[in-house]
Amino acid sequence: IQVDGNVAQNLAGTAINIVVTAATLKEALVHRVLQYVDDDLGKIVGLYIVGKDKTTRTISCVVIGGAGAGDQVGANGILDGTVLSVIGTAKYETDAQTEPYAKLPEIDYNNCQIQMAQVEQSVYSQMQAQEIKYDLLDFKDNALYNFRLDCERTALLGIRDEVTDPTNTDRIVYLAGGYEYFTKTKAYYVPDETEANGGLGLELWNLIGKEVFTTNGSPERVMFYEPTFMVQMLKRIEMQKMMDAAQTEIFWVVKCKKVETGFGAVYLAMSHALTKANRIGEAAVIDIKKCRLRYFQKMQWKEIKLEDSGQSKANAWRLEERSCCEFFNVKTGLWVYPVAALPDGKRIVNL
Repeated sequence: IQVDGNVAQNLAGTAINIVVTAATLKEALVHRVLQYVDDDLGKIVGLYIVGKDKTTRTISCVVIGGAGAGDQVGANGILDGTVLSVIGTAKYETDAQTEPYAKLPEIDYNNCQIQMAQVEQSVYSQMQAQEIKYDLLDFKDNALYNFRLDCERTALLGIRDEVTDPTNTDRIVYLAGGYEYFTKTKAYYVPDETEANGGLGLELWNLIGKEVFTTNGSPERVMFYEPTFMVQMLKRIEMQKMMDAAQTEIFWVVKCKKVETGFGAVYLAMSHALTKANRIGEAAVIDIKKCRLRYFQKMQWKEIKLEDSGQSKANAWRLEERSCCEFFNVKTGLWVYPVAALPDGKRIVNL
């Protein structure tokens, strides 16, 4: 979602009104959670959409984790052209139908978000018949594809918080936390503009091995990367040879490159969710033994009778699931960010 015009800093405790471009207005749905990087604050700020006016292209948002008490954007406001990335959909506590928990983590981790997508009846029929010849260029199947991307973005980028919805002050909205929220180890690098600089492949790779495999974790990690990150890695011929020699495996229903290191195995998988969220050049390394996907309600299908109501010539089905990711011992992971510059002319630094 792209901002159309500068936005001034809001008053504390009030929603902020943002005019967006016509082309991205359709993505601004009420109850959605957005993120953007505020250079003034030096942090990622979340926005929870509580209202939308199609006539003026205005969305009203509650600020999450901003300046001061967290309910204000930075002093410079939000600049024209800023990209607000959609990372998930927030729901009320009563929408999260949790099963009885029996072990840690308990209450603090027992929030989850509902992810929903709507597809036509023909797609549901194909799935029942176990037909796999899907064409993702077909607009009907795009709903299912985007549904999975929404789930992945929520698991990776979610903001864990609770927000009082000003449109209904009697109800509190819970936002599920993503891996970026929980991970404690971060690294920053300055991308190379030309291959003549030699790339950062080996330095980044050694940093990943040092930071995640020398901690008290398992010998297996999965790394989700945005394509631009891998471009930096492959600027070194040594990294190209290593990637060419790596074997391909199906891991978490995703085709990955399995790279064996002296410390352990790393499964490399490109994340379209990071690209969709405008997190260019970033990568996340997760200890696969220290996270778990919890389903409070498995994916279900509910028929929407659009044909009977005259809204459409074909009925549709709504896909719905209730889930969240649990993370344990997050020091065994790593999140890598690109930056314009680092102190003392350094190319890579970890915190």
